[in-house]
Amino acid sequence: MGALLLNRNELEPARLHFLGALMLEPSNVNALQNLGACLRSLGHNAASEIVAKRSVAASNGENPF
Repeated sequence: MGALLLNRNELEPARLHFLGALMLEPSNVNALQNLGACLRSLGHNAASEIVAKRSVAASNGENPF
């Protein structure tokens, strides 16, 4: 659902969906990547960079936190 909202440019609802997914599965690479893209679109560049780094760590099997 978050990806659909992101594609529709409904950024705040999309962000909330990605955060909800990450509450259930903190290492979900797709949710991290989409959250990063959403944050970048919202203009939250520093937060987007942090989430992108966590996404890379998670994709390498590391703890993203």
